[in-house]
Formats: sequence, C-alpha cells, structure tokens
Amino acid sequence: MGRKFRNKVKKYLENHLVLYSFYRVITNRKDTEYLETASQKYKPNSYRLLRDDIGFDNDRSVYFISYEWEDNGFFAIMRKCLSGCVIADSLGMQPYVNIENSLYNVPGGYNGTNNVFEYYFRPLINADAGKVLATENCFAATYDHIIRLNRSFGLANDTDTYSEYVLSDDYLRRLAASYRKYFVLKEDIEKSVRSGISDILGDCRTLGVHYRGTDFAKGLDGHPVGSTVEQYFEIIDEAISSGFTKIFLATDDEGALKAFREKYPDMIICYSDAVRSDGEEGVHHETRDRKDDQYYLGFEVLRDMCTLSECDGLIAGLSQVSIFARIRKMSEGKEFSYINIIDNGIKACS
Repeated sequence: MGRKFRNKVKKYLENHLVLYSFYRVITNRKDTEYLETASQKYKPNSYRLLRDDIGFDNDRSVYFISYEWEDNGFFAIMRKCLSGCVIADSLGMQPYVNIENSLYNVPGGYNGTNNVFEYYFRPLINADAGKVLATENCFAATYDHIIRLNRSFGLANDTDTYSEYVLSDDYLRRLAASYRKYFVLKEDIEKSVRSGISDILGDCRTLGVHYRGTDFAKGLDGHPVGSTVEQYFEIIDEAISSGFTKIFLATDDEGALKAFREKYPDMIICYSDAVRSDGEEGVHHETRDRKDDQYYLGFEVLRDMCTLSECDGLIAGLSQVSIFARIRKMSEGKEFSYINIIDNGIKACS
C-alpha cells in the first residue's frame, strides 16, 4: 500500500471521529501506555493532557518555566522549555510553560493568549501566568537547574557551563519522553501540519535536509561552526545513492535554497510559503509587513521540524531544529533509516 493512498485513507478517517478512534486503537494495539490512556486508566499527570478543563493538582507543586528569552530562536526557546518539563518531572511537580517577551510574541497576543507555547501546544495547566504565580506552591525555573540536569547526564563541564548542542543518546531519550508527554499540538495546528506533510512528502522515500544559514555565517559565540553547502552536497551525494528519490529541504537561507535547487533540480521539495532571508540576518530578527508575522514564523519552523521528523533519512548540522526533529522521531518510537549530523565544533566564546 503506497504512502499516498495511506494518507488519503487517514485524512478520510480523521474526519470521521468514531472510525478514526478505531484506527488509532488498532494501529497502537501494541502500545500499552497508549491503550491505558485511551481506556481512561490514567495516571493523573497524563490525564490532564486529554481534558478540556485542565487545572491544578492540589497535591503537587507547580514548576514555572519562564526565562529571559532575549533574541533566542524558536527551538532554542522550546529546548529550554522541554528541559524544564524534564526537571519538573524529576521533582514531582506540574510544569507550566510561559513564553512572553520573545521575538515570537505577537503584539497584543494571538487567539486570546500572549503565551507563545499555547499558540501551538495544548496548555499544561488551564490558567494564566498570574494565577499560577499566585499559588503558594509555585517554584521558578532557573538556568542553574538546566546546568544540573545536563550534569546528571555527564554533559556539563567543571565550570558549570553547558552547550545546548552537546547531547547523549540517554539525554535524547529522556527529552523524547517529555516531548511525547507535554508537547501536544493543538488540534488545528496538528491538522495543518499533518496536511502539509502529506501534501509535500507524498509517496516518496525522502531524505530530510536541514541547512542553518543566515546569522550562523557570522560565527556566533557558543553556537556551532557553520557548514557550507558544498559540505552538504558531498554527504547528500553519498546518501541518495542508497535509494532516496526526493530531498525535503528545510532552510532559513534563500541563497542556500537556490544552490540546492541548482545542484538537485529534480529532487528538492520545500514549503513555498515559508519566509527565508537572503543575507546574514536571521529571519526572526527581520521586520516584515505581514499580519501576525511572529506567529507564522513560529508555525513555519515548527512545520519544518515536524516534516523533517517524518522523512526517512536526515542530514543536518548541529541545530535546535534538527535536534527537535530527532526528539520527535524518537518520541514516536521510530528511527531514521539514514542519519548524518555534521559536527564542525562549537565556536568558543570570546
């Protein structure tokens, strides 16, 4: 049965709730955790993700996840939030993610909230930040907690610093478990992302490629040393000889997109409506005359990440987008048939 036919069947089922429920149970029949959840044999912390009236669990403290976001990119922000969810679990607390004053906040809010996390993901607690902070059992997340978390996986050095780009398989698995538990896409976002993936990937054996360009070319302190398109081409040429028929390219760099299209004119597929930059300025730093631009910037990179995770293979540099694609793939119990992460090292802070 081809992917295109399967996608058509799935789209039909998604519009018929009872049939889709049977489909989900059948396809997840070997997943005990899913069946327990579907049959309402809930643990309290998973039950709240499926309710519309998620409230405080009075027997548990709240771990309030919010930082100074500064000029962080979308998945740099989400990575800190995901780490916070891991920490909350380890402390037996309820996580609450609050993203305000970031480059992705729409002035005045979006769809009734100014919390970027809740633009795309289901609320972890149905309450605004003020109400959460007012509870006496609310504890604030700190960067020191993230350092301690990384140290517990052997990823922090003796000076109590860490790199967000250095990972271990054990740490990825732990992040994947929390992603599955807490990063649940809102229904409309899930539907839109799934539709985009179905349309763009079709029935092809696809190699996902993430190229992080723009401001990476500046050699930012503490960030990965950038890769050249020529470095990618060499690896891609080797990978496609194993039977990939299409290349899904996720990139923020218009110049890179042009170069990839010239090199692989019959193989490159990408989202045509995504904003890209034609210089050394990240797209999240640029100003555009587009209504709710900040929201769409977040949605576009989220859609890219999800699409990369649905590809059969992955080639990428060290980036938060590719890290999340690996986490999402792992959270669904799947693996890439081919993976090559280009590591040119981390630029030391000057």
